[in-house]
Amino acid sequence: MLEKLELVKSQRVGIQYLIFRPYGIRVPEEKVIPLTKLQKSIMEIVKENEGITQKEIADRLGKKQQTISYNLRELERRGKISTEKRGRERRYYPVEE
Repeated sequence: MLEKLELVKSQRVGIQYLIFRPYGIRVPEEKVIPLTKLQKSIMEIVKENEGITQKEIADRLGKKQQTISYNLRELERRGKISTEKRGRERRYYPVEE
């Protein structure tokens, strides 16, 4: 009801969170949702191995490629990593802060 009256707006953050905020106010995501342990592990691997592929990350962490793919997209959306496509492969690089 509050959303219909445009008093409150909901915003999906990642797969687990739905936040509510006053209408017209944008909340910076990094202050709301910190990186998960898996995302931190992925960031460490990408920093140590610039240009690594998704498959290599999945193999190192022993996780399914789908799980790594989702988290890489989230990290890219948050501006933590960048990708470069080479043929069918994507290579991942850390973004300087």
